[in-house]
Amino acid sequence: MTKRAAFFDLDRTLLGDSSGLLIMDAMKERGLISDREQAIADVGRRFYRLIGETWIGMQLTRRSLSRVAGWSRQDLREAAARSVEKLDAAVYEEARTLITRHKEQGHLVCIATSTGRDIVEPLADRLGVDRLIATEYEEEEGLFTGNLIGKWLWGPDKADAVRAFCEREGIDLDESYAYSDSYYDRPLLEMVGYPRVVNPDVLLRAYAVRKGWPVLGFRNRSGPPKVALEPFDLLRPLGHPLLSPVNLVVEGVQLIPREGPVILAANHRSYLDPVVLTAVAFRRGRKPRYLGKKEVFDAPVAGQLMRALGQIRVDRGTGDVSPLKAAVEALASGEAIGVFPQGTIPRGLALYEPGLRGRTGVARLALASQAPVVPIALWGTEKIWPRNSRLPKVGELLSRKPVYAKVGEPMYLKLPAGTKEGSVAYHELTQQVMDRIAQLLPEEVRNPPPPTAEQIRLATPPNGETPDEKG
Repeated sequence: MTKRAAFFDLDRTLLGDSSGLLIMDAMKERGLISDREQAIADVGRRFYRLIGETWIGMQLTRRSLSRVAGWSRQDLREAAARSVEKLDAAVYEEARTLITRHKEQGHLVCIATSTGRDIVEPLADRLGVDRLIATEYEEEEGLFTGNLIGKWLWGPDKADAVRAFCEREGIDLDESYAYSDSYYDRPLLEMVGYPRVVNPDVLLRAYAVRKGWPVLGFRNRSGPPKVALEPFDLLRPLGHPLLSPVNLVVEGVQLIPREGPVILAANHRSYLDPVVLTAVAFRRGRKPRYLGKKEVFDAPVAGQLMRALGQIRVDRGTGDVSPLKAAVEALASGEAIGVFPQGTIPRGLALYEPGLRGRTGVARLALASQAPVVPIALWGTEKIWPRNSRLPKVGELLSRKPVYAKVGEPMYLKLPAGTKEGSVAYHELTQQVMDRIAQLLPEEVRNPPPPTAEQIRLATPPNGETPDEKG
């Protein structure tokens, strides 16, 4: 069974403040710091609360570690123990909820921090986390020497420590989570399959938007964390299995490249499919853009939303190549493009016919961009939002009826030697993609028994209309 873990940064992620600064009063009582040092720390605390981590600030912190020389480990541990109530009070309620949910999922919960182990350990014990990965101070005869055991776990060194821990424990990083607020934790966030950004600093927020990472807002509210709203972030909760309203079961998500251009091609069975495909992409840290029909863009509310989300308008049948160019440009910049080659949901009896047929846009896009096509099979979505319904079935959502996605190996579409681009070649390459998607479907979906009259009714739009016909 795959071992998964959730790694939480400490300051401004689990806590709404700096752990070191929170125990200053107790450290002063133990004679570890002076009034002047505490006053300077208070100024730094206000700046840290406003800005977060800065490179200069963290370098000053690193140099100050030598000041622990001559301190008693017992004194520092007692100061931390006396401050555990204060530290515990600073833990975000949303963080507590996530810790609980990760443990319920059987994930190993870990704190990974540059803060000294002796400071963090009492809080880690109180929170019930499984492991603590923290900076270790060297000690001789009960006194700190001012040196470290190993490295100061900040930036890349923290990521290296987490990687070494996972190798020892047999943890699958591709199936693990990491939470942080700091731009300097990029190496850790990029290392896991499910990076999660919490109350980010300015640089990390910008980086998360580019990478398509979910941005969570911790505000000390009960329940799961809220997702900080940015244009495309309206759907980001679907990327987190603990937050998703859809019970999505995914196989092979690691086959989606984490970086670089990629075309995500899926079959189409329900109006819910774009939401599910987006959730699959988010689980790999990708933010897909879609080529959408002009009818959607012309709709009063949906059209404004599609434009705000940066989606690409397609006017079918006009010969306009600008959508293809826009998609190629997006791929050239390393983005992910989501496509449903079938174009629309098969109607009525057609939903149950064996074999899949697609429009040639996916082949044209792949040849023009040289981007890999990742085939993705979706099924079960039609049970939650059948085509004859204008809205999803709320009861099915609340009962957590699963929907399924299976990801296949990337395909690199090439024209056979001596073959020229053209309609025949586009159709042949498109059919290769559709056949691969069909192979990923389970047998009962790929070759279903003859449908009942009720199944045909559910697959038929209200009043016999299709979205294309309705406009």
